[in-house]
Amino acid sequence: MPAENDGNFRALLRLAIDSGDENLKKHVETAAHSRTNNTKKIINRINKSQCFAIIADETTDVSGIEQFSICIRYVDRFENEEKLREDFLCFVPVEDTTGSGLANVLIDKLKELKLSFAHIRGQGYDGARSMSGHVKGCASVIQNLYPAALYVHCANHSLNLAIATSCKIPAIRNCIGSMKETVKLFRMSTKAGTLLKNLILESFPNSKQVRLLKFCETRWVEHLESLSLFNDLFPLICTALEELDAENLRSDLSKPHALLTAIQSPQFVIAMAILKPIFALSKHISLCLQQIDCDLSSCVAYANNLYAEISEMREDSEQSFKQIFESVKTIAAELDLEIKIPRLAKRQTNRDNYEGEPEEYYRRSIYIPFLDHFLDQINERFLKHRELLSKIENILPNKCINLDVIEMQETVRVLEKQWSADVEDPDDFVAEFRMWKRNWLNQTKRSKTFLDALNCCDAKIFKTVHRFLKIGATIPISVASSERSFSSLRRLKTYLRNKTGEARLNGMALLNIHRDIDVTEEEILNVMAQNKRRLDFNL
Repeated sequence: MPAENDGNFRALLRLAIDSGDENLKKHVETAAHSRTNNTKKIINRINKSQCFAIIADETTDVSGIEQFSICIRYVDRFENEEKLREDFLCFVPVEDTTGSGLANVLIDKLKELKLSFAHIRGQGYDGARSMSGHVKGCASVIQNLYPAALYVHCANHSLNLAIATSCKIPAIRNCIGSMKETVKLFRMSTKAGTLLKNLILESFPNSKQVRLLKFCETRWVEHLESLSLFNDLFPLICTALEELDAENLRSDLSKPHALLTAIQSPQFVIAMAILKPIFALSKHISLCLQQIDCDLSSCVAYANNLYAEISEMREDSEQSFKQIFESVKTIAAELDLEIKIPRLAKRQTNRDNYEGEPEEYYRRSIYIPFLDHFLDQINERFLKHRELLSKIENILPNKCINLDVIEMQETVRVLEKQWSADVEDPDDFVAEFRMWKRNWLNQTKRSKTFLDALNCCDAKIFKTVHRFLKIGATIPISVASSERSFSSLRRLKTYLRNKTGEARLNGMALLNIHRDIDVTEEEILNVMAQNKRRLDFNL
């Protein structure tokens, strides 16, 4: 019997089965078997690949159940070409959300699905302590049992944390806070929202966006759209706040006068202008990191490119900030605002005292500190990825051609230490590595990613190299696939269907997510034909 009452209908079905109705029992078992048909196809492909990584994340569904979404990243050969796949397997309800509890659920479920843990080579989770803790986190528990399962912190979360931490400098933090409060007023107050909508339609009759966009509280890289719209409608927002202040709007939210004073300050306007190009650069990198075919090599390349771009802005700060300041002066002229430096004080702890013109003051007090913080965060957050990549990226054609024999031997030693089961004989691997390098010396076009190199590698000739290229491609970069499954969860388990059972939920989720996997009528009939029927159809 279930722990909770699951309805009269299911109780009657159980009663009939317990009373000896074998036909009903077989029908229920067959239906459950049909729902797992998609999963079996995916499991067969993963085991055939003989190299996979776990991607997992958790969320709470509409009925308050903590759901653990499990996905697998692996390389699949399709039409004579190696392709990366990140396949959703199932949702698993969890009660114990500690690191060991989540690890036990994960291991038990994968064993139940008959996945071979001998082939696990990586793990990808977010930065939550229960997942990434180096002592009792889920990643550590699994790695203690299966040392080859290398943990990688989600690169997109790392980027998000880098931005969030950089925005903690006072001027930037206050700017974002004021924008959020302003957006909240116009979204929560019908009067304020209608007033702004009318002003937008008067200025832009064909505009489809007549409401300010809410700032995402968890994904800072998603601030760009909200920030851009706020920047574009800034004069209209100020006009709307002035009218609301004149009408003495009564609301439990922030007062229009206080918001108007905050967003018309020079610090706010300059901070808003600084944020937009930085968020634009970060948004592009974030989209790249969420692609399924993005591997560890591409991830570090994107991070290096972002670091180089911000560094160039920092080195040429006078010129880059001059363009930003010109745009600020245009806005200030339109709104009749005076861009001046704050009052200087002899003893000041909450504000920098820089003498000089406003442009120099704000460049030194806001622009340069923000860029410095961001650069430090990128370097710190992505350092782990660089260290991990250094162990395996030397296999790539564009890297191996520059290695000498000593460096090759060191590479083999490091790889054998981390993935000993994949190196049969270190000396043979060094010899194979040297021939792999020789193979690329006279070629002008050399692969820069693991997947491209994998498609150029003959597994029969370069067996071990092929193996490590597959491992490099399999190591997960982000948990985007697990997070995408949350969208299906919210569509399938709604307020009106909050009692959906786990078996049915997973069956519908698999059908919804894996639309590329065809389940034919013949396959269903073959499954049903395995059970004896009272009627003989073989006549």
